[in-house]
Amino acid sequence: MDLKRGSILEYISQDFINWAKKVVKFLIIYTLGFILLAVSLKYAFPFVIAFIIAILLKPIKNKILSLNKNSKKIKLTNGFVSFLLTITIVILMLSALGAILYEIILQTGKLLEYLTNPSTVEEIINAIDSFVGSILAGLNNLDPSIVEKINEGIMTIVKVISSFATTLGKKMLSLAGSIPGALITVIVTLISTYFFTKEIENIQIGVKNIFSEKGHKLFSTVKDKMNSVFGGYIKAYLLIMLVIAFISSVIFTLARVSYALPLAILTAVLDFLPIIGAGLVYGILAIIMYFSGSKTAAIILLIGYVIVALVRQLLEQNLVASFIGVHPIVMIIGLFIAITPLGFLGMFYFIGAFLLYQTVK
Repeated sequence: MDLKRGSILEYISQDFINWAKKVVKFLIIYTLGFILLAVSLKYAFPFVIAFIIAILLKPIKNKILSLNKNSKKIKLTNGFVSFLLTITIVILMLSALGAILYEIILQTGKLLEYLTNPSTVEEIINAIDSFVGSILAGLNNLDPSIVEKINEGIMTIVKVISSFATTLGKKMLSLAGSIPGALITVIVTLISTYFFTKEIENIQIGVKNIFSEKGHKLFSTVKDKMNSVFGGYIKAYLLIMLVIAFISSVIFTLARVSYALPLAILTAVLDFLPIIGAGLVYGILAIIMYFSGSKTAAIILLIGYVIVALVRQLLEQNLVASFIGVHPIVMIIGLFIAITPLGFLGMFYFIGAFLLYQTVK
């Protein structure tokens, strides 16, 4: 059939065509902005963090200056209050970091003391000896071809472990090499925090002067939406971490794991981090328990990890979607994108596009 050029549009409603044009235009602008933001954020990260801290400190700074107006003895300047707040942030951050490091070192020391205890070492060696003995006894009754396949599988596992250890070593060296850069980033962030806190009002006035009245309304709408999204996101994941910490503490207690509560909190924190996850803690504890002769505890930990993983997926799909105001199917698609080669960057792109379009359409 000979169709005239453009005649295919006769079968599509004008409303849909107008909507499609609007969406394509939005996606082009959004994609360019997202790429620009993703590229620039790598270099502007300290300043972005400093600006966010300055915005959070602004009400506190203004409150202190407002109360100081009535004081006749001491007159505090904007710069001094900004400096004082910046120093306070530094002290709080260092105190929190010191407390965390102290707890990690303390618990690690106790764990190493337990693992290096002669009775513990003897239990682990006996468990390994018994495990290897049972495997060797079973191999004697197997067909030689099957034994050969098992040996090949063991060699493959050894190669994988060796490769993982090599990669981990390189990552650790890379991490050690990045410490000076991280230190410079922290210093730049702190200095920027002081200047942003001091000049935050002038910066906000300058930004407002760029936009028209219509631009102010759009900016205000987007800002309110972003505050709602990020606030909801933080609330959702804090609740998820609380639930996972509670479930993990119950599971660790049932498995008779020492220091159940600190390990449960550590599990919840690690579960929030990409790549690492709660499986790291559960896996290490299950291996320790198994080779210590507590096979029941190892099974409880493995079953517990499955429960935690299922609960996390269920809560993540529903709570996060509910708190940030998107349909659960959008979150499911976003989580699926996160496990594809597009990764978390692709997930943020997709969910960000959906939320921003809902705001500006």
